[in-house]
Amino acid sequence: MAQHPLHLRYPQRRLRPYIRCFWLGRESHQDSFDIIPDGCIDLVLCTTSQEQTFCFGTSSRFLTVPISPNVRYLGIRFAPGQARHFINTPAHLLTDNHMELFGALKQRLSPVFAQPDAAQALALLEEICLNWLQRNPPQAMRLDQIIKGLSQYSALPLAVFCEQMGIGQRQLQRLCKEWIGLSPKQYQRIARANQALHFLQKGEDTPLAQIALASGYADQSHMQREVKWCFGQTPLSLMHSE
Repeated sequence: MAQHPLHLRYPQRRLRPYIRCFWLGRESHQDSFDIIPDGCIDLVLCTTSQEQTFCFGTSSRFLTVPISPNVRYLGIRFAPGQARHFINTPAHLLTDNHMELFGALKQRLSPVFAQPDAAQALALLEEICLNWLQRNPPQAMRLDQIIKGLSQYSALPLAVFCEQMGIGQRQLQRLCKEWIGLSPKQYQRIARANQALHFLQKGEDTPLAQIALASGYADQSHMQREVKWCFGQTPLSLMHSE
């Protein structure tokens, strides 16, 4: 969901297969925030005049959204397809959308709102997630291998990918929509753009045309369009960003 949270806490090893990071946006004076398509669902605790907890699905495109200034936002960013271990809402209902969280997990998150210290609030979020998984052991799905494969072979035609994975294209489409909130092609598109971003941020000496080919793009102009779609910036501006 969020592109540049103010502070990140990366999870300990037990949680890494399921959670990308815990993030904090405390009392921001900005009135907008950049959102990138990443296939992730975020659980967001928002402290206003009342305690509110929302599930934000992945975006299908880059966009800038308004936020309330001087409000503390705490978030859990789940790895693609892994929010299922914590929330019951199908991912496709959250794509480009958000819903209020209800149920047992929301009750367990309540003490986080009362924690004034930012670092301790993030640590408490991590502890709650650990305890949750101990009480609700994760169940592996074939989906997990599919997500890994789509990321690793983002330039592979879907027909070839399905043949190698031994899965039908309709079944692949259904699994990705239900648990990630995106089509397989959309997820491959995001994975390829992130591969390009990795190369772009690695150094300024590599020609853009070479980065495009290494990332699975047909040419530099193809990469230019796709990176701008995903991150809202050109490859050249991302290469020179800190």
